[in-house]
Amino acid sequence: MRRRLPLLLAAGSLIALGSVVAVLTFTGCGPDTDPPYEPAWKFPARTDPVVVLLPTAHPNGRHAEIDKLDEYISQLPDSGGKIARPAQLPDDQRQRLNSALEELFGTPAVPAIGGADPATAERFALTSDDLRAGAKRYKIACANCHGMTGDGRGTAGLWAYPHPRDFRSGKFKLATGVGVNTGRPRFTDLTGAIQKGVPGTTMQATVLSEAELRQVAGYTLFLSVRGEVELELLKALADPEEAPADIEKEVRKRLASVLTKWVEADADQPLTHSVQPRPDDVTSEYAESIRRGQKLFVSQQAGCTSCHTDYGRTPTYRYDVWGVPNRVRDLTDKTRYWAREPADFARQLRHGIHAAGMPAAPSGTTDQDVADLVHFARELPFPQRLPDDVRRAVEPGTK
Repeated sequence: MRRRLPLLLAAGSLIALGSVVAVLTFTGCGPDTDPPYEPAWKFPARTDPVVVLLPTAHPNGRHAEIDKLDEYISQLPDSGGKIARPAQLPDDQRQRLNSALEELFGTPAVPAIGGADPATAERFALTSDDLRAGAKRYKIACANCHGMTGDGRGTAGLWAYPHPRDFRSGKFKLATGVGVNTGRPRFTDLTGAIQKGVPGTTMQATVLSEAELRQVAGYTLFLSVRGEVELELLKALADPEEAPADIEKEVRKRLASVLTKWVEADADQPLTHSVQPRPDDVTSEYAESIRRGQKLFVSQQAGCTSCHTDYGRTPTYRYDVWGVPNRVRDLTDKTRYWAREPADFARQLRHGIHAAGMPAAPSGTTDQDVADLVHFARELPFPQRLPDDVRRAVEPGTK
């Protein structure tokens, strides 16, 4: 353990340095004339193991070696999961797939997205000018953690926990529109995460103009689309019964399908739920809502305690869609990665967090039930605001 300490300290320095560079770049101090990547560079072929099916049994804890994510995922079949190994594909299939991907998506220096209609390209900042500008900023401010391909395995990302987002599945933990049930965000979800950061992680808030924000989000979406198309083809090629004979045609077909899913997820308005703002003082009405929320939380109807044991204080883990053990949120902790706003909290309770393995609320859950749960859960980190009877239930031994 002592021998690993200098590495961890060095990693922390890298993360901190990456944050400083991000701030300098996003505030206009970064270079604007250098090409983002060497012209001869190509996107590397994906070789890390692909999760096809998650184990049915829950993980016992987080993987111990955070810099050995691929090794951990490779062992999922030992727990009942299923993976595909891209490195084992026949050379001719791999070469044909790489060529087809390059034809449609270009190179890091000259990114493109073939087949996107002008309206879609403009909507998601996928025009050639936007992609080149987004690639430049992404390389300097994002690739250190998220990697050149968006795999979340950048130099500093290997040492960060929680792991930086792997964009290549098309799934994200924050989604506010109709894609909330599949983990596909709206475009404003991406811009919001980039602008505000993610509290409790190494993802820092940034200062960007509206145009710059769109360009970085657009390039993130570009990497996600490219990665998802590659992922779907790798899964298909790993199964002899599903392997397409015409790989080039299949890549174009999958690209059209993935872009359509992004358009569908980018609904005009986010799914909303009416929840009153957190009052300065706990009124009698608000206290009653907290009581109802606590009773519902521990009931079999809601099922919250099946994961959030002791309100989340007992470490419990579930696999996320990337095959990584995801710690169930300790709701007594003041730090929240997402859902700092009541409407966001309500949306997560109602629809779940697909990418993190959090299920949606059971059928029959009313809007009032959701509001009561929000009121209770958002006061859990502040026991002095809980009614006395609720506080005694949450903190046994409290008088």
